[in-house]
Amino acid sequence: PLDDRLPAKERVLAVIQDGKARVYRFDHFGDATKIINDEFNFKEIVIIGNREKNFMVAFSNMLNNEKKTFSVISDSDPSVYFGDEDGNKYDLLGNVAEGPAKGQSLTKVNSFMAFWFSVGAFYSTTQIYSGGG
Repeated sequence: PLDDRLPAKERVLAVIQDGKARVYRFDHFGDATKIINDEFNFKEIVIIGNREKNFMVAFSNMLNNEKKTFSVISDSDPSVYFGDEDGNKYDLLGNVAEGPAKGQSLTKVNSFMAFWFSVGAFYSTTQIYSGGG
C-alpha cells in the first residue's frame, strides 16, 4: 500500500537499523550545510546535509568509542565540511582529514537515498524525522 504521509517521489535519506527505518527529508536542511544529531533505535547518529548541494549522509556519532559533538566548518571546501570538539575535521565520507585522529573514520550507518514510496513499501512502520537539528 502507498504511504501518503509524504509525496511519493520525494527523495529521502532512509536510515535502517534492526529492521526499522527512519527517513530524513531535504526540507530538514536549508541551503547551507546543517547537522542533525538524532537517536534512532537506541543508537545515536549524526546526519549532515545540504538541500542546495543535494546531499545527506549518516554516521554514528562515535569516534574511538567517544561520543562527539559536531559543527559545520565549511560549505565550500570539499575536503572538509564538519568538525568536532577535539579539532578533528571531517570530509563528507566521515574521514578525519585533519586533526589528532587524522586517518580515522566515523562508522557509517546503514542508509540510502530513495524515493519515499519505495521506503514506505519495504518498511511499513517507517518513522519520519520531525525534530529540529
